[in-house]
Parts: sequence; structure tokens; C-alpha cells
Amino acid sequence: MRLAKNFLTVNLKAFEVSKVRIALGVIVGLLYAFFFYAVLYVTREGIRILSVTEENDLWVLEDDAVSFYNLIFAFIALIVGQSICFHFWLDRPKRFFSKLKIRQNLIVNDQRVLIWSFLSWFGKLAFLFGIFFGIHFYGINYVFSLYPDYNYIFILSIIVLFLQSWTGIRLTFKRGSFKWLLTTAVVISILAFGMSRINFIDYHKVNQSVLDKNVYYKYDLELPLSSFYEKPYSKYSLEEIYVVEENNKPIVLFKDEKISFEDFLNINDKKRISDRLNYRRSNFQLYIDKDIKMSFVKKLKDKLHELDIWKIGYGVMPEDLQYDIRYYRDAYLPDYLQSKDEESVSFLAEGIKEWKGKGVISYGVELKLDQVLFEGRSVSFEELINLFKHKITKKPSQLCFFYVDDYSNFDSYIKIKSSYKRAVRDFLDELSEKEYGRKYWSLEIIKKKKIMDEFNINFSLLEMFPEIEVYFPLK
Repeated sequence: MRLAKNFLTVNLKAFEVSKVRIALGVIVGLLYAFFFYAVLYVTREGIRILSVTEENDLWVLEDDAVSFYNLIFAFIALIVGQSICFHFWLDRPKRFFSKLKIRQNLIVNDQRVLIWSFLSWFGKLAFLFGIFFGIHFYGINYVFSLYPDYNYIFILSIIVLFLQSWTGIRLTFKRGSFKWLLTTAVVISILAFGMSRINFIDYHKVNQSVLDKNVYYKYDLELPLSSFYEKPYSKYSLEEIYVVEENNKPIVLFKDEKISFEDFLNINDKKRISDRLNYRRSNFQLYIDKDIKMSFVKKLKDKLHELDIWKIGYGVMPEDLQYDIRYYRDAYLPDYLQSKDEESVSFLAEGIKEWKGKGVISYGVELKLDQVLFEGRSVSFEELINLFKHKITKKPSQLCFFYVDDYSNFDSYIKIKSSYKRAVRDFLDELSEKEYGRKYWSLEIIKKKKIMDEFNINFSLLEMFPEIEVYFPLK
């Protein structure tokens, strides 16, 4: 028996889809696409809101990133809307065992699987992304970025999703469906670019509402660069104090309170600074603008010590940035406040004299008008680490007197202190790697003590103040 020409090809008219049903299907598909685009858009903004931190920082998207995500959302929504449209056209009763019924079911089932598989995958992914990104991993948005680093994944996903929606139709109508596929691709692309222009939420206002409460953004706070820094194990015991400039005058911000620098110096109640029970165990992080003069920094430190605060840290920015600068907002340089009462100063002076009597060398570093004098010789900030390291390597038992004037910037002060700490860390790491093949910070306490005792290591950077300078004046 001779086979009829194109016997495997199904005629579109055989599906008996009326013009009214076609029009209704297009409307339903477009309405669903518009609704789904709105859901995707609001989900993204919800994840951004979840990323808001205690410091009033959030995941900020640039305009080009927003446009890209909107376009991807529009393509996804329209492709899913197209599947809804196909489903609406073809999901009608037919004779159960007819060839047409089998082909019709193939197309309809393809659309159902596509829609629900995608929704399941997208829902799980969005949930996990929201949990890990917005809640658990603080600052991950500054380390990992889907756009523009991985934008090709979105583009390939759109292509796969679109072609998958046409699998059953291509198998049914063969080559005749190719022009439909191309036509639909062009129409969806045009609609996607138009739909991506719709912003259901003003993301600029969302950014502004959060960042207006952000100290860095509101007061243009710039922290000093540091060659050494640490990160706190926990923020629970931290008390934050900000010193910024407003109208060319320093002001102090703490506990949602904003006061002038002079008013801060008149505070006598400890509880106004911190209401913690373990007050003395709290770490006070000082986030001071890099251009603040050292005269204000000295007064601030004296006031904190007067309030029985001795453990502090300076907020800094690492010199060797690997990620966005906002990722390092909790980086700090640890320090302690020195007692300046007569008994403590006398005890310190006697201890230094006794220390020097045991062969401990001493030398001086001076910060004057943002210039560094190393043992009376003018040097650059870049040379400091090597100069400190040379001194420590030559004689591990040594004391550096650090003299600071009132007219230098806080940025210069931090560069000297961090250079000394960096030199110490590098020296200890070299010894530790020779002995144990590991960095010094990773050693157990017993091994750390063994290194310190074996090499007779005893060094310190002593910041001078008027009371102690009486005993050890600048030469």
C-alpha cells in the first residue's frame, strides 16, 4: 500500500482552534506574563531588603544591573506566558485514541512540565539564595556577583527555556513550525524589552531610604588605609563610636545619638556610652574619618579612658583590597588605652628603665605634620614596614617610642601603627613557618610561648604622651 505524502504531518486546522480562543489565549498568556514578571521583580527587591545590615547597608544594584535583571525576568515571564497560551489553545477534549489526541497531549504535557518544573526550580533557588545571601552570609554581595560575572548563565537559561517550550510543537509540525518559532522569538524579544522598562518599585527610593541612615553614605566617612587589620569574632560585644565631619567640625555619633565633639567631652555617665553589664569587657570600635586631626583623637581617647574604657579598636580599610571596600566595614586595628594617672605613669617609667637595663634597645619614631621621622631621619610611609622589620629582626627585644603631634591627620597615625603591627606579624610568621610550617596566628598557645621564649622576643610600640615624655623626652 502506498503511503500518502506528508502522512506524518499534522495539519494545524485539525486542532480546530477558533479565532476567539486564539485571542483569549494570547490575552491570558500576556496577563500571566505580566503578573509573573511582577512576582519576580518584587522577589528580587525582597532579597535586597533582606540584605539590609545593622549599619544600614544593603545590596545596591547599579542601573545597568537592574535593567539586565528586569530583561531576564521579562523573558522568563513571557516564555512561561507563551506556554500558558499554548496550553489554553490545545487543552480540550478529543477522541481518546485518535492520533491527534496523542500529539495534542504531547504538546500540552510539555507545557505543563516546563511551567511546573521551572517554578519548582526557581522557587527553591530563590529561597536558598534569599537565606544564604540575605541572612546568613554578611557581605556576600560584595564578594559574589551574578551580574556581570555570570550573566551568560541567565542568557543560556533563557535560550534553553524558550527552545524547550517548542519541543512538542516541533515534533508535531516538523519544518513548518520553524517560522512560527522564529516569529514568536522576535515578538517575545520586543515585548520583553518593553516590559523590562516597568519598575513596580522605585529601587532608587529603596536605596535612598536605607542609605540615608548609613553613616558612611550620609557623612562621606572615609576610614584610613591600614597594612594590618583584624576582624571581630562576634559583634555582640562591640560598641561603635563614629567621629565624622559636619560643616568642617567634628561630631560624634553613638547609639543613634549625634552630638558635638565638645558635648561628648562633657559626658560623665558611663551608661550613656554603653549600658552593658560587662562594660569593661566590651570592645569600643572607633570609626574616625581619616582627615580628623590628632588633637581631637587624643582628646577622644582621654575621655574614653576617663570613662573606664581601655580596650578599643580603630576602624580601618585594608590597603590590599580584594573585594568591594564595603566588605571590610568591620575591619579594625586593635589597641589599648594607657593609664595616665601619676602612679601608673611612674610604674611604667620604672618598668621601661628596668627593661632597658636588661639589654632592650630603644628608638624613636615621630609623626610631625604628616611627615615621618625614623630616628630623626625623614622617611616615606612605604619604607616603614621594612625599617621596623629590620629593627625587630636585628634585636627582637626592643622598644619603639612613638611621638605624635596634634596637627597630623588620623590617616598618617594609623599608617605608622599598622606598619609596626605588620612588621611584627611578618617576623613572627617567618619564625613560625621555619619551626612548624604554619602561620604564627594558627599555633597553639604553648607553641607561641615557646617561640617567644626561645628567641627572647619582647617588643612594643609605646605611644608617648606628656606625662611619660617627662621621663623620656624626644631627642
